Amino acid sequence: MQNGQSTSAMPRFTIASLDNDQLELEAQYNPKELQYDRTVSWHAKQGDDIQFAGSEGRTLNVELFFDGFEINESVVPRCDLLETLAR
Repeated sequence: MQNGQSTSAMPRFTIASLDNDQLELEAQYNPKELQYDRTVSWHAKQGDDIQFAGSEGRTLNVELFFDGFEINESVVPRCDLLETLAR
């Protein structure tokens, strides 16, 4: 962990399924590593004019942390659940 920060002090959020309310996972993340991107297109016109042509989908990149050390628990089931949620 960077800067001597323990994972228990990191912010947490919940990832859940919209289709199955039984599928829910709590994860920790580093807010300094959160990245949100959106690409937009512009078209050149005559002279110095440009025209907005639309935007594409957005992406969110986040590094997740699962820490089972303090409670002596494997993180494998949480990783498996994350994989299920990603399908």
